[in-house]
Amino acid sequence: IGVAPGVLVRKNLTSKALAEKINLVLGSPAMQERAKEIGKSMRKEDGVKKAVALINEKFKTYHVSTQ
Repeated sequence: IGVAPGVLVRKNLTSKALAEKINLVLGSPAMQERAKEIGKSMRKEDGVKKAVALINEKFKTYHVSTQ
């Protein structure tokens, strides 16, 4: 999505490799701008409302008797 360099594989992760990736992000105006764009878009979303709607829809087919 344009906000980070390639994936770091956990089993091969070193502090040096992590530092290099962080520096790539910090030195990339394009990645920083893309992160700002995504953040702006995410702030417009109502994630809790969406999650509740999805949960309600999923469990609509289940009927739990309280008696």
